[in-house]
Amino acid sequence: MSWRAADGEAGLLGNVDAAVLALVARLPLAPIGVLQPLTPLSRAALYASVERLVQRGLVMKSAAPPHGLGRRRHLLLPTNMGFAVLALQQELESTRRWGNGKGLVAQLPTLLGLYKLLSALAQARQGRGN
Repeated sequence: MSWRAADGEAGLLGNVDAAVLALVARLPLAPIGVLQPLTPLSRAALYASVERLVQRGLVMKSAAPPHGLGRRRHLLLPTNMGFAVLALQQELESTRRWGNGKGLVAQLPTLLGLYKLLSALAQARQGRGN
């Protein structure tokens, strides 16, 4: 990763993708389904944005532990390049890096439970009409 490359990526990042990248950085290792109620984007638009971020190397997807029947969830985590882009966009030095998220893995069950609660609260708020 170079700061020049991060600066180039930051300049090319659209508003929607920048907002999704920032949300992923605030909720590392959250599944896409948890992010959905926290953004005004449609499900399709959110998935498309995440895929663009993954293709550009700003976000990585990791398979989640099995969760009942059905498709496996993917957990999202900004890459170092993603954090550098956010740092440049916010005009901050990138002094803290999550790396590959190994420190978060031990906390994963608690983290996923908290994200589920956060998602439920956001959905309840939407159901109230504000």
